[in-house]
Amino acid sequence: MSATAREEFAALVNSTDVMQQLLRDLEQDPLRILCGVCRENGETGQPVPDHHLDFSSYNCESSLRALTAAGLLRAHEGNRYAVREYEPTEQGLDLHRRLRDEGVCPP
Repeated sequence: MSATAREEFAALVNSTDVMQQLLRDLEQDPLRILCGVCRENGETGQPVPDHHLDFSSYNCESSLRALTAAGLLRAHEGNRYAVREYEPTEQGLDLHRRLRDEGVCPP
């Protein structure tokens, strides 16, 4: 049975290095952001302003939305220096502790 044009298209595009990197970033960016927010929040005891986050990837805004939708981060309106601020939820902190124990998040 031959592939449909859509399946052929998806196979071709998804096999490129660009798409492989994008797929890796889709998994790694939320992880990197959660680790960073939890670490800074643990150091300061304050929500983390958006300008402290690394937005070097295309997916950072989407990653933040996914983390808040998953209940791992809570977003607040920012102050005069930040549009938004983020703090980990209890679930986010628990997951961060486990990720840190597994060596996924830096101490």
